[in-house]
Amino acid sequence: MKFRQTKHELDKATIKLTDINQELDNLKRQLDKLRANHETIQKYFEEKEKAYLNSCELVKRYKEQFGNNFADEGFWKDIQNNEVSQLASPWTDKNYDTLREELFYYSLMLQKAFILNSKSVKQNINCLVNIWNGNFSEKDKATSYVHLLNTLFLIVPVVSTTFASVATFLKYIGKNELGTLIIDEAGQATPYSALGALWRTRKAIIVGDPLQVEPVVTIPKELLKRFAKEFEIEGPYSSEESSVQVLADNINPYGGYREYSNGKRWLGCPLVIHRRCLDPMFTISNAVAYNNRMFNRSAEPKSDVVLLMKESLWINIKGREKGAKDHFVSAQGNKAIEMVLEAFALKNDFPSLYIISPFKSVVRNMKSLLKEHICSNFKDFNEDDINDWVDKSCGTIHTFQGKEANEVILILGCDENEGMGAVQWASRKPNILNVAVTRAKYRIAIIGDSSLWRKFPNFDFAYKILSGEMEKTLR
Repeated sequence: MKFRQTKHELDKATIKLTDINQELDNLKRQLDKLRANHETIQKYFEEKEKAYLNSCELVKRYKEQFGNNFADEGFWKDIQNNEVSQLASPWTDKNYDTLREELFYYSLMLQKAFILNSKSVKQNINCLVNIWNGNFSEKDKATSYVHLLNTLFLIVPVVSTTFASVATFLKYIGKNELGTLIIDEAGQATPYSALGALWRTRKAIIVGDPLQVEPVVTIPKELLKRFAKEFEIEGPYSSEESSVQVLADNINPYGGYREYSNGKRWLGCPLVIHRRCLDPMFTISNAVAYNNRMFNRSAEPKSDVVLLMKESLWINIKGREKGAKDHFVSAQGNKAIEMVLEAFALKNDFPSLYIISPFKSVVRNMKSLLKEHICSNFKDFNEDDINDWVDKSCGTIHTFQGKEANEVILILGCDENEGMGAVQWASRKPNILNVAVTRAKYRIAIIGDSSLWRKFPNFDFAYKILSGEMEKTLR
């Protein structure tokens, strides 16, 4: 009996041992599998670690190579307000730029060799000249002109013209028959004036600033409204304030908003690095037109630059305008003449100085006075040269967009009795003041009745900056 019980316990223990051995074998297999997985993971980790270290080394080399042009996470952080990023040209470096310039040079040499050794090029240019001289029939002009003109573009890659001349210059060019159209100062161009040129080219690059001088439209508003209604022209295309730049901005997916007190405007691909003028011109322009979103990188004047003004300023001169829509104030004009004569005497040559105004009547009076006083005070100067300098250096703000001088005298004119409407027009938007102050690279003098102009938007800020009121307030 006892033997049987012992045998039973032994069999039971044997079975349990077998189970334990089986479980142990399973655990060994799992351990072997885990070891294998561990080795695989360890190898994978070592490979990734090696790749990461290589990447870090590569990134370090790229950062050294590209400098601020390396577009890492920090490049995109708050990019609108990140001056370093705005100054950068991502993924370019000196070596890349050098190679690109070399490629461009060799491509020009190849093109030059082709032109000089091609009889067809010479024949086509001769035919083009004959067309311009009227020696071809209308039928021949229609069939050959585009090919002859493209030959000219092979020799002279960029040919400039005006919208007014397009109808004549490109009369025989059909739809999409030319390559690229570049429209400069597009903020001043009316959309309908650009249609012919746009229709004839395959693509266009639109460059301009809708916050500078707007298009000058001579068609009466009421007539524009009637045309738009009759032909069902949508608002953005019928507005007298629409420009080529505004319409181009509207379809540009890349850009940013310029906020106004009563809304906002979308600006396509805005360039926010300013390289034209120093303070206070930059500060005025940046505040009234660009929501203080610009960064100033303008260069200081060189040591040999002779300047009339020690600093920019607002010269407060009251007076009566001539009336009958002539906004010229004699006292302001006399002060401007005094400054111009001093600039001539200081430089003993024609100075880099503009005399500008929002109003044609002021410019007309100033041109007459300038020619008279400069000729009488500087008799050694050639009269034709003086007249030429005055014509180029004195004009309305609208005619000086795109130009710059070391110094600018801005004559505002107007008085409280007869000039209120003119002041309201000039101050309605920041555009006119923005263009005026940014014509000056180093100094600006605004001559005007501060008690009048400081009551109106944009000019109130300019007065605060130039008179020092803003600085006093900050203190």
